[in-house]
Amino acid sequence: GMDIHRQIFSVVCVLLGHGAQYYVIHKAFHEYPALYKYHKFHHQFNVYAPPSAANAVSFTEYSMAYVTPFIITTLIFPLDKLSLTIGAGILSTCNILVHTPKLEAWAQRVLPEWWVTTHDHLEHHRKQQCHYSSSTFDFDYIVEVANNALSTLNAGSKSDLNNPKATSAASPVR
Repeated sequence: GMDIHRQIFSVVCVLLGHGAQYYVIHKAFHEYPALYKYHKFHHQFNVYAPPSAANAVSFTEYSMAYVTPFIITTLIFPLDKLSLTIGAGILSTCNILVHTPKLEAWAQRVLPEWWVTTHDHLEHHRKQQCHYSSSTFDFDYIVEVANNALSTLNAGSKSDLNNPKATSAASPVR
């Protein structure tokens, strides 16, 4: 078998690969009316989203947002059957947990900001125009942090271009 570190890395690859794709697909469901029709069934549970709402999705949504990301992830990463099974189990369990209102306050207190909380996902059900990630790594947070970092880098490089000393110091003398 695979050593434990490689196994953990493989499971994290499953969660990251699936999570990134789910984020993009789920956001597209909300941004394009032609796709939202496949997702609207899930949003019948907006006032109160019970744990069973986790599995209340159309066949098309299930195929696009849940199955396809697993297939693409296995094409990108050389995953073994056990890693894929563990990753799918973690995702399925977390999907039920983010649809469990009684966990909302607790999850908000104890989970790191880069992990999807019950509050985040139930807030998505309440507002529908935020928190597209589910149900492990929070790609809304990850994308925001990356965008802020890029903005900071871009602002810094633009100010350096306006500063002749910074530009000449950065370029090697030949």
